[in-house]
Amino acid sequence: MSPRKRTATVSFRADADFLRLLDEARRRFGVSRGEWVRGAIHTILYSTERERRDQQLADLQRVLDELAEGQRELRTHHARGLFAVLTIAGQMPAEEARQLIRENLKH
Repeated sequence: MSPRKRTATVSFRADADFLRLLDEARRRFGVSRGEWVRGAIHTILYSTERERRDQQLADLQRVLDELAEGQRELRTHHARGLFAVLTIAGQMPAEEARQLIRENLKH
């Protein structure tokens, strides 16, 4: 048998209008005021946490996409620079330089 979790009592004051709304809502589910309020707060807290995690994941995905785009641009610049060095300084024929770059940079 698993050990019971320690719990604490949480209470608050409510005016007549609030209690009327609370009682209407809880009756639909056939639960006590405490059960309904606990369920509502639980839903709010955990959905907020889930939304925060979802936002963090979306932010990370954006960063990864930006990094991937930067990597593609860097490879393109690298290939162009290498092509210039091979054809101008190394006096390699353009088609041979292209082939060498394609084979070695997988571009």
